[in-house]
Amino acid sequence: MTGKEISSLREALQLSMPDFAKLLGVDQRSVIRWENGTAEPTSSAREVMIGVRRAFDADGAFVTDEIRDVLEVGGLALLIERLLKVNG
Repeated sequence: MTGKEISSLREALQLSMPDFAKLLGVDQRSVIRWENGTAEPTSSAREVMIGVRRAFDADGAFVTDEIRDVLEVGGLALLIERLLKVNG
């Protein structure tokens, strides 16, 4: 994923950099470096972002609005579970 794709995904989710970093279990500085192209995401973070991106329909709308619930609960495992249900 390019920095622009990562930034677009984060913005589509309407997440701040700190919240996006928390969701992925990384430091905010990592997200900054990914978005400006000075570093690559880890393979696990990349896979999660690809899975999240697949949860959007052709018009760019999120298939379910549960993403906010996931963020409030916090926890990558819950996010993955819900994405699997969406894509399932």
